[in-house]
Amino acid sequence: MSSRSTDLDNPSRTSNRIHALLAGGIAVITFLFLKVCVGNQFTNWDDVSYISANSLVKDISPTGLKAIFSTPVMGNYHPLTILSYAIEYNFVQLNPWLYHFDSLVLHILVTVLVYWFVLLLSRNTIAAAITALLFGAAPHACRIHSMDIGQKGSFMRVVLRWRVHCLPILSSK
Repeated sequence: MSSRSTDLDNPSRTSNRIHALLAGGIAVITFLFLKVCVGNQFTNWDDVSYISANSLVKDISPTGLKAIFSTPVMGNYHPLTILSYAIEYNFVQLNPWLYHFDSLVLHILVTVLVYWFVLLLSRNTIAAAITALLFGAAPHACRIHSMDIGQKGSFMRVVLRWRVHCLPILSSK
């Protein structure tokens, strides 16, 4: 007998690998379902106020960064979203593909966090996978990612879900 342990000898390691594969599969399925959104143009809803006509996104200097973190846009305070738009503007100006792609990546991250969150709450892999897939491919996602206002909500959801996911881990130490 070898003293080396295999994944089969450690069910926890096998289980973690299965969950990681499921989360990766959910991410790929979500991407495949929503990738068409990357080819969209800006809309005339919030994209004009948040991106096209927003002078904050056009200045990434130290003064511009100060303004990003101190100026509400359309009555909302979303400094990370505006900073993200400013970084994107720095690379592609008003070419919408990068804005939509980043929004899609954030949505995929939130979808994977939904999987982990539901798994943490329910301890049911099937329920977590179904919930995440429904969230990831839901009609609201297509509407949100066809315009760029989805990014501001995605930032908030990433932070909230990550915090909720980490609380039990941190409190157990």
